[in-house]
Amino acid sequence: MSHNKALSSKRPAKKTSPQTGEKELQDEIKKLKQQIAALENEHFMFQGLLKTIPDNIYFKDRKSRFLYISGAMENWFRNHQIDEIYGKTDFDMFTEEHAREAYEDEQKIMKSGVALKNKEERETWEDGTETWVSTSKAPLFNEDDSIIGIVGISRDITEKKLTEAKLKLYQQNLETAKQETDNILANVDEGLFLLDKDLRLGKQYSKELESILYEISLSSRPLIDILKNKISSKDIDSVKRFLDLLFDEQNDADMLQELNPLVKIPMRIGGLEKYLTFKFKRIFDQEGHISHLITTVNDVTREVILAKSLEESRMENKRKMDWMLSILNNDPAMLNDFIKSAEEELDSAQRELVVLEKNLFQENSLNLIYRSIHTIKGNASLLDLDFFAEAAHDTETILNDLKDKKSGPLKIDEFSRKLDSLIRMFDELKGLINQISGIHEQFRPRRDHEHKMLIHSLEKLAERLCENTDKKIQLNFDDLEAGNIPFQYKLMIRDILVQLIRNTIAHGLETEKVRLKKGKPETGNIWISANIDNNVFKLSYKDDGKGLNLGKLKEKALELKKHTKAEIEKWNDHQIGALIFEPGISTIENTDMTAGRGVGMDIIKKKIEKTGGSIVFETKPDMFTSFFIEIPLKKNKE
Repeated sequence: MSHNKALSSKRPAKKTSPQTGEKELQDEIKKLKQQIAALENEHFMFQGLLKTIPDNIYFKDRKSRFLYISGAMENWFRNHQIDEIYGKTDFDMFTEEHAREAYEDEQKIMKSGVALKNKEERETWEDGTETWVSTSKAPLFNEDDSIIGIVGISRDITEKKLTEAKLKLYQQNLETAKQETDNILANVDEGLFLLDKDLRLGKQYSKELESILYEISLSSRPLIDILKNKISSKDIDSVKRFLDLLFDEQNDADMLQELNPLVKIPMRIGGLEKYLTFKFKRIFDQEGHISHLITTVNDVTREVILAKSLEESRMENKRKMDWMLSILNNDPAMLNDFIKSAEEELDSAQRELVVLEKNLFQENSLNLIYRSIHTIKGNASLLDLDFFAEAAHDTETILNDLKDKKSGPLKIDEFSRKLDSLIRMFDELKGLINQISGIHEQFRPRRDHEHKMLIHSLEKLAERLCENTDKKIQLNFDDLEAGNIPFQYKLMIRDILVQLIRNTIAHGLETEKVRLKKGKPETGNIWISANIDNNVFKLSYKDDGKGLNLGKLKEKALELKKHTKAEIEKWNDHQIGALIFEPGISTIENTDMTAGRGVGMDIIKKKIEKTGGSIVFETKPDMFTSFFIEIPLKKNKE
């Protein structure tokens, strides 16, 4: 306007005609009408917007009184039974707290001219319900740019806030659950993890699992790789097959548990042997299919060791009870004789072992040790001390390898340990006998009783040796009187009879069927008699078996290269039969607790000759074998 005035002051106003003025007036009126129409259109559109927009829009004056509100806000107030909005403030409709906060915000906006954006406000109603809105407010200007009030827009975000609250609670629950899970995994006393179908561990597992397996960083690792070098490849294959079966939904899980190869399985972990047990349980997804196996791992090493210890203790108690029963079933005098004899033989074996350790293949020492152990075995069998006889038999087996030159120094060490074990067992047995029987006071020689016990023991020995065979034997002692056995030789005579009876049953006695085919009674017979003549003790032993197998004796002698073939071919039957007195000669291929290893008759001959006595034999095929022993009661003077 001022610019136009400046121009008009420099030049005179242009005169217009009446027609021109009329036209200008009409144009001006037209423009005004267009402006009014535009304003009405804008007003119509603005009103339409206020009526249809879902948000609450409102206008307030400088005193925060409502001047105008949108249709949505009218409906909101109407639903909350609030009428006559215009001219009222928030204090007339809301709580003091809410109204005060809104009023202070609006006064601050009008004072600063700075808008408030997206402030979340909560309102608690009389019925206790809560609602939330997101509010933005801006200053309202007039044409002079003066602030005359505020315009605000509020959007109901109650559902959003409820959802956020639920999500927050859910998140808190998740965090709590995770924390609890972490606490469990950090403190549980067993290994715990999930196993997927690829047999890989899950990302989370218990801390104890690392301690049990002695490994770290187990997440997502294949279980099979973890188990490698801890168990055998055979067990690895079994584990794979078992887990594949567990993931197969057609298989019954409970029945499969019996096939679990990872139960008390020994593992080499961290340089130590551990025993671990893995237990698996199926986990199903929402569709009811197997997704994982939850796996627990327990270190059961202590449990296994304790169980083994308890079993060993139980076996030890049973062993001692068996020993005790065996001792109680024997005559004290015979037990005393056994102890004396065993002590002598064990002392002899220890002395010869010293020689043997210096010269590995000292045949004489080997034979002497063999005789001692064999004598102990025979005497233990006589008294039904099977546990001790078996231990002696095991010791003999090692000696047999040494005699056959199948081993070297390592076998000597093994025999030395075995002999030490046998001595410890003997000491324990001797102590138990002392505890039970008062051995030093009660074991007194009683000739008549000892004689009866000797006969009884020999009968029991024969009966036991025939067990689990098709053989029967009858012992006849008609001419064996108590007074006929010299007291000083009673142990030796007992050893001789034990060996002869064992040889008869193992080598000479036929089975019942064979005897019947030969026209013999099915039960074999042994006759034992003794007498004293001209100060000489004479013992006769005879069986009605198949006689000595001379052909086998020749084969064995040639095999052992004790004699040349040419030398043997010149011998008569009696000379061949005499091979039974040489060490290592036996016609039995497989030795056991009954059949010896060719040292029994060697022992007998050595003992008899040591007294100045003699032993001769006679045999006829399918008829008999007999032995005649003479022992001078006083050693002949050289």
